[in-house]
Amino acid sequence: MPKSGTSLALLPPVLPMGNRIFLVLAYDGTDYSGWQYQTNAPTLQGTVEKALEVLHRRPTSLVASGRTDAGVHARGQGAHFESPNGNIPPSRYAAALNSLLPRDIRALRSFVPPPDTHARFSARLRVYHYYLHTGPAPAPPWIARYSWTLRRRPDILRLNEMAGFLPGRRDFSAFAAPGDPSRSKVRRVRAAGFFPAAGGLVFRIAADGFLWHMVRNLVGAMVKLEKEGRGEAFPEILLSRNPSLGNYPAPPRGLFLEKVFYDDFVAC
Repeated sequence: MPKSGTSLALLPPVLPMGNRIFLVLAYDGTDYSGWQYQTNAPTLQGTVEKALEVLHRRPTSLVASGRTDAGVHARGQGAHFESPNGNIPPSRYAAALNSLLPRDIRALRSFVPPPDTHARFSARLRVYHYYLHTGPAPAPPWIARYSWTLRRRPDILRLNEMAGFLPGRRDFSAFAAPGDPSRSKVRRVRAAGFFPAAGGLVFRIAADGFLWHMVRNLVGAMVKLEKEGRGEAFPEILLSRNPSLGNYPAPPRGLFLEKVFYDDFVAC
């Protein structure tokens, strides 16, 4: 029974019985309409579930740590499913799936997680990286596919002055996409900052969760304000909670879900 005063609506659903298998997935999201299954478009969830259906000879639902947007990539997406097949050792599921999946989706690991581990509700911290190619020279094709090319060198100090306002428990309504279904727009950011990287910069942000387009809007807004010399406007936009002020999404191709932290392991 929940403690007195606890709303049942806030509790995660009761976990189904079965042989739960946890997957760590990496993927190139360029050719997919995001993670979540759609009937009329290729998605990452749908593609992996088709491979699981071949292995199990029955439909199998896959739950992820979060739903990445169309065109967004992952180096460490956590996911789980219930296996009805005791003939496949848990550690062999990764290889079995990779024999059926397209080359832009790979299962890095498969294992039995600690009891009651849920890919979404048990996640404690999610880390995203956003890659920017900077400088006047065009990015090589293998970099341009996975970064936002600015064709200039932004001031990293100014960018980090803005990023310094992000850590803490805050309402990020100003950086949510229109139509974000989240009941609460409050998220706790643990760390955020820009760092030099080969050919440009990388923005790293770690939080308990993210709103729809939140990371892309943060990057887009900070880059825009730095270019215009209006970095002092960033905290005002954050406090405004007005989505029309922070809706400047950076292209999805530069965004990677790097890793997801759980109590007993890291999906990476």
